[in-house]
Amino acid sequence: MTAMQRSFDERMGVMTNLVERDSDAVNKVAAALSALQATLQKQQGDNFRPRRPALRTDSISQRQP
Repeated sequence: MTAMQRSFDERMGVMTNLVERDSDAVNKVAAALSALQATLQKQQGDNFRPRRPALRTDSISQRQP
C-alpha cells in the first residue's frame, strides 16, 4: 500500500508542477494580449482623430484689399 501511495504522490506532484507551468504561460499570454489590445486601441484612436488643415498665414498676409 505504501508503494501505491508513494507513486500516487509522485504523480500528483508532477501534475501540480505541470499545471503551475501552464498557468504561468496562460498568464503571460493574457498580459501580452492586454498590451496588444492597448496598443491597437491607441493606434485606432490616433487614426480616427480628426485632422485639421494647417492655416496658411502666408496667403492671408499677401492678399491686397
